Amino acid sequence: MSRPGAAARAPEGARGGGAASGALPDGVLRVEEQIVVLFRRAKVLWASAAASVHPDLQPVGYRLLSTLVRLGPTNPGRLAEIIETDKSVVSRQARVLEALGLVTTEPDPHDGRGRLLRATSSSSELVESTRQRVLEHLKAGLAGLTDEELNQLALLMTRLNDAVESSGFALDPPAR
Repeated sequence: MSRPGAAARAPEGARGGGAASGALPDGVLRVEEQIVVLFRRAKVLWASAAASVHPDLQPVGYRLLSTLVRLGPTNPGRLAEIIETDKSVVSRQARVLEALGLVTTEPDPHDGRGRLLRATSSSSELVESTRQRVLEHLKAGLAGLTDEELNQLALLMTRLNDAVESSGFALDPPAR
């Protein structure tokens, strides 16, 4: 029996060569499979982290809050760019975060019409303790790797992220 959330594996020889795959090398398909697993686990992690800060906090709100904790006071437009989401999502989440007592707003000293969002000290502490717990779990999960393997993994992940970014990777929306 497989672990919950474990990647389903295609039978040997079942990968590559299909019309949909365009006969991609098996390594590319295995990387894609692992990215899907990683995204699925990251989604669960974001939800768990959000709930550990406040039971009514959504994962996107946690991403916004953790970004504020990392960067300090930031305007909503910049936050939308950083977490790569629409400004309307940031506006809605900022209202939720403020209602939950996790952020405050203040005038932007560089733009008299603008506002800055700031994480409260208590929410900063919650985010930091959550981050430390996540790092401890990650450390435990990676304990079987040598320092050399960890460095190689980090290098390969960096190269993957750089390659994806430089390729302008984005799926075109389906034709209507």
